[in-house]
Amino acid sequence: MRNATMLRLLGALVLAGAMSSAWAGNKPVQVENVKKFLDHQAQLREDLDGRKFAHMDLESKRRIRAAQDVLFEVLNGRADTDGLDEAQRVLVLNAESEIAAVLTDSELDKPVCERKERLGSKRPQIECLSKRQREADRLAAHGLRFTPRNCDDAALCVQDGGANPLVSGKQ
Repeated sequence: MRNATMLRLLGALVLAGAMSSAWAGNKPVQVENVKKFLDHQAQLREDLDGRKFAHMDLESKRRIRAAQDVLFEVLNGRADTDGLDEAQRVLVLNAESEIAAVLTDSELDKPVCERKERLGSKRPQIECLSKRQREADRLAAHGLRFTPRNCDDAALCVQDGGANPLVSGKQ
């Protein structure tokens, strides 16, 4: 969890710094240490093939690699970003933004496991769901709770307005 927070913070700082310098007009995109930045991108590329990002789908990994290819092509062999022209600054900014967006989105698919006790059992079970799945379940439960329902003569509430005799008790 700490790595995810740090990764988001790093992405936000890089994105904010790049965006502010790109919007400033004549100031170049500032990557303080190009070699360190490219080394970080190379390490991220290695991590994409390992277990660290096993939860990430192949399309997201492809998008990150494509954005990194742009960064490597534009920044490779440079000591700083002062010599970049406007088109190159835009390419770097877009590539950094793409990487940050994909990494942030992929954190929603990372599984988080919890020990939960089941009703009628003292043995806890492990339940692993992603943040995206948990949010979808929460919204579905919220929707069920606040969906208007119709009740028939026997006071059995059903969602289909009593149209299904097996559910509503009508025959």
